Amino acid sequence: MWSNSEILAAIGIYLTMLDLQIAGKLGRGKDKVSKAQIIRNARDNALSQRSRGSIEYYLCNISHCRKLHNLEIVKGYLPMANCSKELLSFHNNWVREN
Repeated sequence: MWSNSEILAAIGIYLTMLDLQIAGKLGRGKDKVSKAQIIRNARDNALSQRSRGSIEYYLCNISHCRKLHNLEIVKGYLPMANCSKELLSFHNNWVREN
C-alpha cells in the first residue's frame, strides 16, 4: 500500500511529465527530459522504497483517474483500472482544486 506522501509524490511526478509533454519537452533528444530520468530522480528521493516497475504501474493508475475526468494523460502510461480508493481521492481533490 502506498503512503499518502508517496501518492502525492507520484501525482507530482505525473503532472511534471504531463507539463513537459504538453510543452514538447518530454522524450529523448536534445533539450528533452526522459520519463526514465524523472523516475530515477524520484527513486533517489520521495519514492526510494519503490521499484521502477512499481512507479510506472502506479503512473498508469493515475492515467486511469485522469481518464475518468476526461483529462489528458501522459503518453505511454495506459490507464489501469485497479487504482486504490486513496489515489482516486487524492486525484479527485486535485481536480477540484485545479
